[in-house]
Amino acid sequence: MSCSRREALAALGALLATPSLSAALAHADDTQIMDVLLTTAPAFQAGRLRGEWTAEQVVRTALDRCNSLGTSWRAIDVLSSTALADARASDERLRRGRLLGPLDGVPVFAKSIYDMQGLPTTASSAEWARLFPNAVPRDAVEVARLRAAGAVVLGKTAADDFAYRGNGTSSHTGQVLNPYDASAQRTPGGSSAGAAVVVAGGMAFSAL
Repeated sequence: MSCSRREALAALGALLATPSLSAALAHADDTQIMDVLLTTAPAFQAGRLRGEWTAEQVVRTALDRCNSLGTSWRAIDVLSSTALADARASDERLRRGRLLGPLDGVPVFAKSIYDMQGLPTTASSAEWARLFPNAVPRDAVEVARLRAAGAVVLGKTAADDFAYRGNGTSSHTGQVLNPYDASAQRTPGGSSAGAAVVVAGGMAFSAL
């Protein structure tokens, strides 16, 4: 049996008019909003422009995941204390119609080897973190460019010590775990192990 495109659309319209199915789709939409971090930065921006969520809401969700999943998977080196304020500033730019570009408000991460103003640079090394515990006064050029584009840099991800190996083995925060392998027999690779995990785990859309 076959039908035309018009007939198929008519049948779909009748299904959507069914209350139980409409409720199920509404629930799916709610789930999609909660899981926007598992999609893409363009999808996040599109929903934001439609008023479905704000950068602050999504960044708050991202930080919650970082403090739970990110910590349990040892993917996080350090979190920024300004991320929520940065997200609110982006939302204000959106309200004024002055977004800086496609990265404005997008939650991202840098790697532990990058300098971020106000945070120590551990390079994922326990000894380096002990020797140089103080916050640095400036951003690395890559981080500065992300901020200039309006991106919300959530903090820094764990890596191999000094980004020198390929397993995500940090003496500072521990072995980064693969979120798809509960047996802990497979690593996320490296040296950018934490960067891979925060993106795969829905904690950020991108990571240096």
